[in-house]
Amino acid sequence: MADPTSAVPTDQLLVGLAALVLVLVCWYVALRDLVRRDDLGSAAKAAWAVGIVVTGFVGSVLYFLLRPRGATESEREKLTQMSDDFVSAHAAARTASMPSDDTPPDRVIPDPVMPDMPDDAERTRGRYLYTRDGAPVGVDERFVLGAIASGAVRVRSTRITASPTARLETDVRFSTEAVSALVRWVGSDPAVVRSATAEYVDRGGVVDASWSVDGESGSDQVVGAAYPLMRVFTGPFVLRSVLGLDVVVPDIADARDAASFLRPSSSRRSAEVLGDREVLVDGVARAGTAYRWTGGAYGEDGADFVVDAGGLLLSYAVTQPSGRWEVTLAEVTGPWPVPSSWPTPG
Repeated sequence: MADPTSAVPTDQLLVGLAALVLVLVCWYVALRDLVRRDDLGSAAKAAWAVGIVVTGFVGSVLYFLLRPRGATESEREKLTQMSDDFVSAHAAARTASMPSDDTPPDRVIPDPVMPDMPDDAERTRGRYLYTRDGAPVGVDERFVLGAIASGAVRVRSTRITASPTARLETDVRFSTEAVSALVRWVGSDPAVVRSATAEYVDRGGVVDASWSVDGESGSDQVVGAAYPLMRVFTGPFVLRSVLGLDVVVPDIADARDAASFLRPSSSRRSAEVLGDREVLVDGVARAGTAYRWTGGAYGEDGADFVVDAGGLLLSYAVTQPSGRWEVTLAEVTGPWPVPSSWPTPG
């Protein structure tokens, strides 16, 4: 007669069966995803497959924790579409909030941020297009500028990004007394800085910087030329760097690091002339000069910039671990910008 104490309880059998099914499901999902990825070579895929099979559930969980976003073509297409939808929605909202030419005068809401700008017909507006590996990405950068009182020039540029979800804005006044830049940042992702402002005042080689990042404030004084981040300001700095230039820029390298965000970052920049280059802007070929700009965030390898005779950035390209990034001036309406003519102190 069989010993009844030797029988395995039914509940233990069910638990064991459930665990086996869980492991098999994890294997299937992880291995199926691994096969579909096109960012790994054969050796890397084989190593991951062995690890997943040997460690079962733990290996499968670890695989998905370490897996980067956009590891398959279909996923990259979906992320790109999400980014484009995000930028389009914000651009549409911004356009809808601006008064149109046929809005009755008594219904036009004055712009509280730029009341000293010239009439709409005398303003210059422009937009830069961002691509990575030839495909559009979720970045929308635009600028508006014009002459204000006493021969000064005011330039406001806004950059909206989908990853991280954020809005960066610079509002800069150029005069013979100082270049004053107000920088604003609003982040929506929980892992990044949520709210930050900074003011950089360049009085001719000495920059007074102050900032407030998620409630923490500070200030500093740095020797160099204040560079207000956005592409519309880049050209004159590239041109001046041919002879070497100390550049002071608000640090936005890591939006997760509140301790360094918008603090002044100083570096020595150099520019090497590469030759003449034409860039297509809104269907028109624009003549410019290509430079290799090195130093700071671009390191010793540098990045390629094309600047026209008036100091306006026409295009920019740099290779990073995430891919080949290219930024091109897509359109300009109103008077053509001449950044090299904007007044500066000294």
